[in-house]
Amino acid sequence: MDQEQFRQNIFNRRNFLRGAAGTSLGLMASSSLLAACGGGSTSNVTNAPVTIKLMNAPDPKTDSSDYSTWMKVIQQITQKNPQYKYQLLKGGYDATTFYTQFAAGQAPDVIQTFFTEPQSMIARGAATDINALFHSSQYANIFAPGVLDSMTGPNGHIYGLPYGTYELCLFYNRSVFQEAGLDPNKPPLTWDDYRQYAKRIADKTNKTGSVECSSGGQGGWRFVNWLYSNGGSAMVQQNGKWTATINTPQAQDLLQFFSDMRFTDRSMQAQTASMQQTNTADLVASGKVGMTIAGAYVPGTYYTGKGSIDFLGLGPMPQNGGNAALGGGNVWVFNSKSSSEVIKAGFEWATTLEYDLGYYEANDKALAAANKAVGMPLTYLYTGSYSQQIQQIDAKYVNVPTQNYAPYVNNTSVHLKAEPPQNAQQLYSLLDVAMQDVFTNPHADISARLANIQQTFQTRYLDALS
Repeated sequence: MDQEQFRQNIFNRRNFLRGAAGTSLGLMASSSLLAACGGGSTSNVTNAPVTIKLMNAPDPKTDSSDYSTWMKVIQQITQKNPQYKYQLLKGGYDATTFYTQFAAGQAPDVIQTFFTEPQSMIARGAATDINALFHSSQYANIFAPGVLDSMTGPNGHIYGLPYGTYELCLFYNRSVFQEAGLDPNKPPLTWDDYRQYAKRIADKTNKTGSVECSSGGQGGWRFVNWLYSNGGSAMVQQNGKWTATINTPQAQDLLQFFSDMRFTDRSMQAQTASMQQTNTADLVASGKVGMTIAGAYVPGTYYTGKGSIDFLGLGPMPQNGGNAALGGGNVWVFNSKSSSEVIKAGFEWATTLEYDLGYYEANDKALAAANKAVGMPLTYLYTGSYSQQIQQIDAKYVNVPTQNYAPYVNNTSVHLKAEPPQNAQQLYSLLDVAMQDVFTNPHADISARLANIQQTFQTRYLDALS
């Protein structure tokens, strides 16, 4: 999703953190060419230099650990292939400027973006088909079912490399639950439970029961998550045409649910019109609010040492018949205008950085040594023996109260559902307004608001795909 969502993640803590900081910076080439020396190489390569431009590089001054890892990977590759010269670019993906840069031939060769973007990039010819490289690599069979769907083209070919997944779930303050007379080991499982718990917290503690996002595209992001839990969907495809499904009974029920909590129960935060995930999570972590929705990685962002997050808990996303929660993540995509040799070099760099278990364990070890959280329960990208090895590595360094996450981990009825496949970021921004409306106006015309958003999104974005 957007920048506040990207935090510490078990699959790739290095780049998830940087993804959060980089998305708002835009694309900006670094002033120098950074490549590791090829000293010690036994290769006798006479090929001309091949320059590979990598997006969203860590800053060596402010993110020295991540920068060091990138450079170690580059050095490992260039020792065998000294003709490769990796150029590091500052800043992250911005959907509003990327295609202009792509058309002008100024986009990077290796592009870090979100699960929401590959389908549009494939349809617009910006992403390279990496199917042959992928299936000939040692990592072709490590991914869990469904993980590659958002980066698979209509031809069934692979166009991206996933990392840093997340799933939205309940994030709550166990101490506030106890103060309200609620069992912290039994978080709410349904919408009705969620509303009752929020009201009880407000009534018994004089604290706010619940809070939700409403700005920066994150209101729309959360809207779609709640919509999934109610059995709804943001868009459907029929006969090759995409149709927005925003103004539906499921969506109307959702906004009415929030309106009732806000103005009837008075159990929701009053100033929700400007909230983003950092704000909502901080309110829960500080004990001012009982619960919110967040990524399962969020408690780990408050870790400062043993016992420091013992009061924070996770539960499954509350449901109202949908049995689903929104999930997403990051993905490396490769510029279709880049040469095959550049793509090959970029692919080797990305797969080494993200999937090499030696680097994964080194990162776990470094996080533990730096007193950072290791062992948060997160959506598994992987399957089979590779997944088992990941879990074995994590078990060596785990330092968080995993028992507090049992309600989330042990729940098997809620399934991950991918973010909307077309123009999700634009849809999220439009839906912010609907969230702001019901949080600030007790007389909001929910149907009219949703109808307007649906028509705008359909004509401005989905019809343009035809």
